[in-house]
Formats: sequence, C-alpha cells, structure tokens
Amino acid sequence: MINLLKNAAESGSAPDDITIVVRSAAPGFRIEVGDRGGGLSADTLRDALLGLTLCGEIVEAHGGRLSLAKRAGGGALVTVCLP
Repeated sequence: MINLLKNAAESGSAPDDITIVVRSAAPGFRIEVGDRGGGLSADTLRDALLGLTLCGEIVEAHGGRLSLAKRAGGGALVTVCLP
C-alpha cells in the first residue's frame, strides 16, 4: 500500500484527487488507489507495471491480483483484489 500511495503522490496529482476505495468483492475484497496525474501513455503504462512488479508479486503470493488501468476522467487506477 505504501508503494501504491507513493506512486499516486508522485504522479503529479493534487493530494485531494488521490482516492482509496475498499470494496467487498466475493470471496474477498478489492482496494482501488486512484490519482489524477498525467495519465497513462503506452510507455508510461509499461514503466508503471515494471515499477509495480514487487507489489504484484506480494499480492499474488497472497492469492490476489494487481491491475493498472486508465482512470475515467484522467489519471491512473491501481486495483488490488485479495481473497
């Protein structure tokens, strides 16, 4: 979580535009960290995924998955699903 929040803070997003949402998602839950940074070009998306490799490995070791997508309205959205 620290790395996800650090990335959001470093995205150029205003602090008030960084969001953290926890949702119930049977059989577990989903955490979404969003920002309103510069968005995700193909190169930025590739670099971000490389930077999140360790986070993804930790999530997968706990039976979950991590994904990164463009956030509606601009910015990025990282989703962590855990059982």
